Amino acid sequence: PILFSHGQNEDMGIEKIGTIYVVKASNDGLLVSGLLDPENEWYEAICALQEKGSLIWSAAPAQHLCRSENGAWISYPIVEFSVRLVDNSTPEESMKVSDPRYASRVKETDTL
Repeated sequence: PILFSHGQNEDMGIEKIGTIYVVKASNDGLLVSGLLDPENEWYEAICALQEKGSLIWSAAPAQHLCRSENGAWISYPIVEFSVRLVDNSTPEESMKVSDPRYASRVKETDTL
């Protein structure tokens, strides 16, 4: 699945926002290709962050199965991919700018 910030966003939680269709390994790393779900309620906000260049890919392994030898991974089984913010801003700060729903939601909850 594709998640947002590895499921660490309080509002979004571990909500699948897209699907990975291709993962290919090469000497240069991984080629990962997937699509966000346009029916997901966060689709437009996430696309706005991407258009601003605010998101990057991030992979999360099953940590108990990771192994390394001489500083190189010999086992790194990825269980999910996420899009996450490039900088240290919080999802709440970025969503304030990108998500038109934020204005009404902040009045109700004072947090995204």
